[in-house]
This record gives sequence, structure tokens and C-alpha cells, in this order.
Amino acid sequence: MCKKGPVIAIEPEPINFLILQKNMRINGIQANLEKIALSEKVGFADLFIARENKGAHTLHEFHPSEYEGKIRIETTTLNKILEKYNPPEPILVKIDVEGCEFEVFKAGNKLLEKKCIILSEFSAPLYRKLNHDPKDLLKKISSFGYKIYDLNNEKIVTPEDFDSICKLSQTNLLFIKDNIF
Repeated sequence: MCKKGPVIAIEPEPINFLILQKNMRINGIQANLEKIALSEKVGFADLFIARENKGAHTLHEFHPSEYEGKIRIETTTLNKILEKYNPPEPILVKIDVEGCEFEVFKAGNKLLEKKCIILSEFSAPLYRKLNHDPKDLLKKISSFGYKIYDLNNEKIVTPEDFDSICKLSQTNLLFIKDNIF
């Protein structure tokens, strides 16, 4: 499937990890699977298990009534994953961490320095619950030379648009490094 670099899939929740393994096997995809969560530090954290949406587990208890419990999981950083696998550029990354993007990118400068295309959720209300200014995440990523595209609203996001993007409840953003090709 990917002849120029490794496929790396990260999933901390045990049942979802088993499903990921099975899907990779069924589809003949050779991938490096990591049963771990991305965070701002290497260590351990509680993963809150969503009651209904099995793709909405998170490291933060945003909506207590929506979780059926929590489990203790191992965490690592985006920088550590990058060091371990050293994928060739350009690097394609999809980040879906249920409101934890700040933590992931906080320890992801090594990735941001490389030529990447990054697809990520952007959930301004969740960031605010963690006392983060959503604009800070946009500023950080753009400071590494990335152009930003709002996929849900089909538009280029300029620094002048940061306020309007931060008013959305959730959107999907595409970050593309200048001169990637």
C-alpha cells in the first residue's frame, strides 16, 4: 500500500485496537500499530470511555454523563513516534484525538518542522474547556510554514480568519506545509 514510507496507526483503547488490527489484516495493509495515546508527555493517563460513540474516547472528561468509565493507558508524544519510525517526507498525518490536539502538537514540533500534510479535527469549545485559546493552535502550526484549509467550509484560512474559525463548534482542518512538493 505505502511503498515509500511506513504506515503508523495509533489507538489506545483495547477494543478499538483489536478492530484496527483485524482491519489491517483483512485489507492486507502492512502497518506499525501502537496501542498508546498521543499526549504532551511520555507516561500514563486516564482514557475516558465513551458510552455510545466508540470513536469518542478521550483523555479529558469533557462531558461526564457521556462516559461509562475510564481505563489507565500509556502515553507518548508525536516527537517520540517520529523518532522511532523516522518516516520519509512528505508525511501524511491524520489526527483525531477528541479535543486533545493542543497536547499532541505541544510535543510535535519535530513533525511540524518536516514537510507534512496534516488532517486534524479542530474543536474550539473543547480547547476552551481546557483553558486553551484555540487561535494559539492555529498560530503555532502556521508559524511552521503551514497553510490552513477548512475542509467543512471549503475555504483557505488566513490569520484574519482565525477568529471566525474559533467560533465554530467543530471543523476539520488541513494543514499543508509550504513548498511540500
